[in-house]
Amino acid sequence: MITLAVLAGAIVLLGVLSGYLDTARKAGDRAGAIVQATVFYGDIKSYIEKKSPKQRENIYATLYQSAIPFVGEKEDFTFMLSCRPMDNGFNLNWLTLPDNAATQRYKSALATLFDKIAERYQIDDMGMLVEMIETYIERNRSRAKSSGAKPYQQKNGMISFREFERIVETYIEKTDDRSVERVPWEALFVFAPPTEKLSRNHVDGDYMSPALVSVWFDLDPEEVAGTWSPGKGALEAFAKRQFVDYDKKLFRTKFPKRSVCRAQYIYKSTPYGFRFVDQNGEVKYFEFLGKIN
Repeated sequence: MITLAVLAGAIVLLGVLSGYLDTARKAGDRAGAIVQATVFYGDIKSYIEKKSPKQRENIYATLYQSAIPFVGEKEDFTFMLSCRPMDNGFNLNWLTLPDNAATQRYKSALATLFDKIAERYQIDDMGMLVEMIETYIERNRSRAKSSGAKPYQQKNGMISFREFERIVETYIEKTDDRSVERVPWEALFVFAPPTEKLSRNHVDGDYMSPALVSVWFDLDPEEVAGTWSPGKGALEAFAKRQFVDYDKKLFRTKFPKRSVCRAQYIYKSTPYGFRFVDQNGEVKYFEFLGKIN
């Protein structure tokens, strides 16, 4: 439910965003779109980081449920903002964690999920696909270390869905197995750096996608769609109704500490987008996505 406080904040944010529109209009198409994106991002960053932890929680609780649209007073621009917990799926970068007792929970859970996916979607050679993913992550980390990449890109392996899509495309070329195209990969995994402290790695259980809930608990997708509603206390209530168990150390039910947000806006009749991350109250890692199809 959108509270008055959240709505009031949205109105303030809308006013801030509107005030800078003319700056972007003076530039060329792509350049202007980038200027507009950076202005939007800068104002969102300033707005969110000034909020108290409780206020930020209220804002994200709303954005997790549905995207919030902004429209200029003269309908001179439109802007859509949506967010999700960064850790509401299994992190593919757990694949390359060192093999020891401390990491076993994550690596074992990831292997189990791959097995469940292979069985449900009848993937011909999941072992080959997993090996390709693991090789890419290791190679990407080595390349980042040697090329002087930005801090966010160093030692973090795979951090975007686009990277993963290219691996899937290569797998299809090598095997002619198109079953992987039916897998809702983006709903099952997250593409983000693991937390530096191992014990803080987890899945935000209350905000999992219906697809992940269905695959992980071996439940019918239609049944899950009718009974699963992300939000505070969702996983515990769902588990009791469905008589299923879950690892409370792997599936955390506290309010998420990391969020990834995606913004879409119209510039000269063309939709563009950008994304950013809010990690422990700090908004960072702006990424311009270009034109959105």
